Amino acid sequence: MRIRDPALLRLLHFEYDECVLCGRTQLLHLHHVVLRSQGGDDVRANILALCNECHSGYHTHRSDGFGARLAVYVQGYRPDTYAYLVEKLGIGGAEAWFHAHAAG
Repeated sequence: MRIRDPALLRLLHFEYDECVLCGRTQLLHLHHVVLRSQGGDDVRANILALCNECHSGYHTHRSDGFGARLAVYVQGYRPDTYAYLVEKLGIGGAEAWFHAHAAG
């Protein structure tokens, strides 16, 4: 799903210059950590840059560890995203998100 706020979209495209999982710099997508279809918001804390391959791999549930790498990245580098998960999903929901992602 697309980000609706054009100012946020411009800011994020300027801020993110590589995939957070593999470091590629081309064909980047802005990925919602909590999907909008699941109630996620268009806010910086809920958005990460993924290259086309990692984004596709994440959404097709390939067994290449995309979910686990995403969880490790959030825990290590994005305290704002962790706080967003707790705020949006509650502590139990955030823990469930990490558990689900650690499995794949």
